[in-house]
Amino acid sequence: MVFWCVCTKGAADSQVEEVINTFRNTGAMAEVAYKGSATDVDGECTSGAEAPAMASQRSISKQVVKDFTQSVRAGRPITLLRERADGLTVDRVDATLSLNPSHALFTIAAPGGQVNIDILCLCDIYALAWDGDAVFPKRMLTHLTDDESKRLLRLYYETYTGKLRCLMLLESAAGSVDHFVLGVSALREHAALRVRSQRHWAASKSFRR
Repeated sequence: MVFWCVCTKGAADSQVEEVINTFRNTGAMAEVAYKGSATDVDGECTSGAEAPAMASQRSISKQVVKDFTQSVRAGRPITLLRERADGLTVDRVDATLSLNPSHALFTIAAPGGQVNIDILCLCDIYALAWDGDAVFPKRMLTHLTDDESKRLLRLYYETYTGKLRCLMLLESAAGSVDHFVLGVSALREHAALRVRSQRHWAASKSFRR
């Protein structure tokens, strides 16, 4: 647990850097990189001689976030999992995850339709490889291969009417599951900070009047 469209070059690249800097400066990048808290692998707070290791991890994470953001701007392939009504079969549907130019909306497009998710409405994201099977439907897990289990993610979000929904999906490769989680977390953190900044600016402007 972590929480919680193609752009033109130039302005879009500066947005990516802004996302990275926001996530890095809040310390959230180190949190996700160490899977839950800004500590070293043994659970102790990092300081002194351990600081270079944290700095190195942040540098690696910066590149991960940059790569992820660029991939969803261009359209990142994923696989949606849909259990049939009989509970005996799970359909695997090729889909694409994309990001709008303002970095505020995810779109998951698949044959037959699409789902739009406001990034600020993302509630949580789980990876079987990180979180274990307790948060995943056991009946669905029985339909997955070992490789699919390593790529399994569950994304919770709220609709515009306030209803909680979730999607089950497979990342394209087991080795990039942590990149997916880190990238989604970075984008949400950046969106939340942007809203807070806008509210602060509006409040300040009102006060000056």
